[in-house]
Amino acid sequence: MLYELAESMLKLAERELEIIRAHKTRMVEYAPYIANATEYLAKALIYAINVDEDTCRKTRKSHDVGELLVKVYTGSPIPLQEDDVKAIAGIAFLNAMLCNNTIRGIIRYGIESLGILFHEATTKSSTILYEWRELLEHAVSLLDKCYGKVKDIVKRAGTFIIEVTPYSFLERREGDRVVRQSKIIISTLRPTAKYAHARVRIRLHENFSIKLTRFW
Repeated sequence: MLYELAESMLKLAERELEIIRAHKTRMVEYAPYIANATEYLAKALIYAINVDEDTCRKTRKSHDVGELLVKVYTGSPIPLQEDDVKAIAGIAFLNAMLCNNTIRGIIRYGIESLGILFHEATTKSSTILYEWRELLEHAVSLLDKCYGKVKDIVKRAGTFIIEVTPYSFLERREGDRVVRQSKIIISTLRPTAKYAHARVRIRLHENFSIKLTRFW
């Protein structure tokens, strides 16, 4: 299921971040891990939303999913706070910067036509890629800030709340009785509810009580 994919992407990102934090003095050398962590966080956010088959295909196929991430969350059914939007924008920005084909290729393989291998350049001289080191330190700092928020957004994507109020029911008459029928349609509140992973929380208004029936 997509939600399980989102959680697995989070775990992969966390593993990459642990490796990066353990080698802070060799930040440039570990640039591939930074790119990986960025990609995993971006994909975790995308998979957390109930996306269509075409979006899934594009997500799996590409490393650079920053634009797709913004598009998905533009129509997100999850209420977003200002910090959530900052985290999503930050991940989208880093993904576009580090995970496009050109930069990713340089980070991983260097510039082969010039005979410059990225890893060799970083180990031979501490100053040759100083500008990269400074840039990547900022990238890691942003990733650390965004990780917790991404984790929270993914969690919220797997849980939806139904708030039952006096306006949540339709009334109809059956003979001498007035029958109150719920007009709540779960799938319109949050698309992820169509998946079995979704956890339901019901918030009752005042003294309402409700009887739940399972259909799966």
